[in-house]
Amino acid sequence: MTRAHIHLIVCGLLGIVSTPCAGQRPVAFDSLARGLESADPLARVRAFNSLRQRPGELGAPTVAPRLMNLLRREDDLMGSILRESNGATSVTDKYGEGWGEYYASLVDACFQYCNRQAFLDETFRLERSDRPEARNDAVRALGHLALPNRGFSNAQRTVIENHLIADARDDDRDIRSLSVTYLAKLAHEDPHLPSSVRVQIHEVVVVAVADRSAMVREQAVRALGDIGDAGDLALLQRLSETDTARSIQRGVTVFPVRDQARQAMAKIKP
Repeated sequence: MTRAHIHLIVCGLLGIVSTPCAGQRPVAFDSLARGLESADPLARVRAFNSLRQRPGELGAPTVAPRLMNLLRREDDLMGSILRESNGATSVTDKYGEGWGEYYASLVDACFQYCNRQAFLDETFRLERSDRPEARNDAVRALGHLALPNRGFSNAQRTVIENHLIADARDDDRDIRSLSVTYLAKLAHEDPHLPSSVRVQIHEVVVVAVADRSAMVREQAVRALGDIGDAGDLALLQRLSETDTARSIQRGVTVFPVRDQARQAMAKIKP
């Protein structure tokens, strides 16, 4: 038995040294990893923030699966607090303003270290949530995940695109507006997007310019300007003259969709 072997055995038996033995993690690491599974939400926050401050620990093989379970648990917690209080109490009301930063960091860590499909599945689950803000956040997330170089396979990206296309026909106008915005962003920013997907996106946006919601129409018109298809100029010209959405600003009647149509036309080369 070598001196190194003896050194490791002594460290393992005593566990009293102030610094970790070579080849071993600090004893505190296991405690913090278990803390991610605590029944106390604030204990989970403390454990996560402690691990986050230690380079490489969140990516450890024993931690990444716990992170995914933690994200699911916190998503459920936020939903249950709202439901139990009939929307009167949020998770930040109960656990403090630091929760928002913690949750954002947790999502970032899961995106970086967790299984890609598991991360997608959780985003799809939130997309079907009964909480409007959770659904909105999920669609925003899908919009970013759909972009190139996010680490997803072509098959996974196709599923994401299909979800966004379906969301453009959702009953909720906020969901329709967000999906149209992110689909146009995808078409604008991904030069390698398959032509069949590009055609689908264009069709969805064209349908959205006739949406019953002025907010959705305005986003759709802006999206046409981003897509930049000269074939849409006639449609935009008609909208700039006939859209009925109006509001009063400082005593002046304004037509937001008409104004947006004119801006979109200015961006498109004939």
